[in-house]
Amino acid sequence: MRLLQVAHNIANGFFQANHFLVLPDPNPHVFLPDLPYLSIPRFWDRVARIQIQTTPIIKIIAPVDLVHQTSQLIAQLPQPNITTTLASWDKSKNAVISEIYRLIPSKRDWIKNIVIWPSTFGTTCSFNILKEPGDVYIWLRQDQGVSTIVEAILTSLTRQDIFDHLDGTWSESEILVDWLLTYSPLAKLLPPTPKTIKSTRTLQNAGLVQTSQEFLRKIGAPSVPLSHIDTSKFSTSEKQLFDLLTSRSPQIVPFAEISTSLYSAAKSIQRLRDQLESQGLSGSFIQTKRGEGYLLTN
Repeated sequence: MRLLQVAHNIANGFFQANHFLVLPDPNPHVFLPDLPYLSIPRFWDRVARIQIQTTPIIKIIAPVDLVHQTSQLIAQLPQPNITTTLASWDKSKNAVISEIYRLIPSKRDWIKNIVIWPSTFGTTCSFNILKEPGDVYIWLRQDQGVSTIVEAILTSLTRQDIFDHLDGTWSESEILVDWLLTYSPLAKLLPPTPKTIKSTRTLQNAGLVQTSQEFLRKIGAPSVPLSHIDTSKFSTSEKQLFDLLTSRSPQIVPFAEISTSLYSAAKSIQRLRDQLESQGLSGSFIQTKRGEGYLLTN
């Protein structure tokens, strides 16, 4: 099921929109094993349209035959081993959780249990989003350590508030967690680790970009050209907004300009993001520039 999640984020453009590179070896971006994905009929088209829920647990809704075929595809891979990391986490988790509650008192006692699933590939970690007290579920890549576990916990606790109450974006959520890991008292409890936003911005040199593009072509993964979006189901205002963002891309369209013509920038953008998601594309292609406006990335 982990492979379906990773493939979904490739096929719907989430990694592309957020500047993650997909590479055939462990790296700070996305590690995807070099497997014959095209041996599964319509693999990329089908994984783009599966449903992935991140609250209250990580849940992947996909056709049974696709799950079976994907399981057979990864059967040849070695089993992940995170025994050493779990031992280190057991020694430090009480102090870490206490410090998290001190830093974020509104979330005190929200974490009931922490369930960690090992993985050999994917992003460094994936996790569910807590909207209320409950269990934290984490997919941890085996080359990662305790700091990555803490990153997942922090994001699980804070992301929904950033989205719902601060109109924040994915990258702004990551910046907050990167800051906490670097400058808060948590930094003294953890070994140094690459930070998400810094990694995705500084490691994208020409060589890595070319390697990723060649690898994606080899395995048949799609690029996501937003110019091919079917706008026939858009409302008049949604199409107007999409055309405006497209015509200005990659420049920013100011909030005031959107609000003037479409009365509510935030609601209009959310409806447009929902339209993208309904076509198997990531809503992350529409980015928010805090204090300025929105832009379409591609």
